[in-house]
Amino acid sequence: MSRYLHLDAPNENGFGGFLKRQFTKPKPLPAGIDLKGGTAIITGGTSGLGLEAGMQLLGLGLSTLIITSRTQSRGEVAAAKLRTKYPFATVEAWTLDMTSYESIDVFARKCDTLPRIDYTILNVGFIDLKREEAPTGHEMMVQVNYYSTMYLTTLLVSILKNKRARQSRPPVLSVVGSDIHYSVDADPEGSAAAFADNPKNAMGFTQYGISKYYLLLSIIKLAEQIDSNELILSVCNPGTTKQTDFVANTPLSFRIPLTIVRGLLGRKVAVGASCYLDAVLVHGQEAHGSFMSDWTIKPFPEVAYTKAGKAFQTRLWDETMSELRLAQPKVSV
Repeated sequence: MSRYLHLDAPNENGFGGFLKRQFTKPKPLPAGIDLKGGTAIITGGTSGLGLEAGMQLLGLGLSTLIITSRTQSRGEVAAAKLRTKYPFATVEAWTLDMTSYESIDVFARKCDTLPRIDYTILNVGFIDLKREEAPTGHEMMVQVNYYSTMYLTTLLVSILKNKRARQSRPPVLSVVGSDIHYSVDADPEGSAAAFADNPKNAMGFTQYGISKYYLLLSIIKLAEQIDSNELILSVCNPGTTKQTDFVANTPLSFRIPLTIVRGLLGRKVAVGASCYLDAVLVHGQEAHGSFMSDWTIKPFPEVAYTKAGKAFQTRLWDETMSELRLAQPKVSV
């Protein structure tokens, strides 16, 4: 588990650590995996890494796949392509707007109607360099990548735990994070929300890093409260990946150089998506509460092991749960 890998954490720092991760040789899935009868949910599954992960799961015999999109029409286009390629499977497109707690709540209630859920991948990676405020008042990247993702995660935890008795093994929920947290320096003494929402502290790509750092810390905290016999919860990282629409909302001055870097150092989409499958299919209870990257369990960032880092993690958790309970009273762990 990541919590025991503190001695390895310094090796992940800096550009050298990034290169080492990017050029790690992919590990193939174990032979004989058969997902017949299983159900998977992939949010943001209409393109890029989410769509590719869905195809790979269906290629292993998955019986039911739920993908999400902000618009039903876009979701149906992607679902139709998957049904054509995998006619034996049930593929459904559901709407989900991660800027809206109400939409998340409706989606979660719909998930609860499924007879079983074996694998869930919360595929979230929103970046937009122009500063925009969400309806909640938070900066939009922090809202989508952190608060909304935590809200959906807490709802799904209760749902998945309730379905455990119908399944032979614990359901797996993996939330997509980023190894950018290895380079984030954000442990404020005061309010975590105020720090992240203040443009004097973070903007642009730095803001994206903070949103993913916050997400990692809170998923770790949430996992501590869950029995891995009931649910396996982790954070997974596909690495820098080329040919996705990740930077579609960024200005050309940023998009062009980053596209070049991704072209030179990025993984192919199929390789990045295989990290998702590794996280939910290969590793068992040892993955619970861990950071999954490069087809293995990796350490948390160094600061997460420190006294100050742990103190900030507790403040972040308390502050976040308080806000989410106010946003929707049904939120529970």
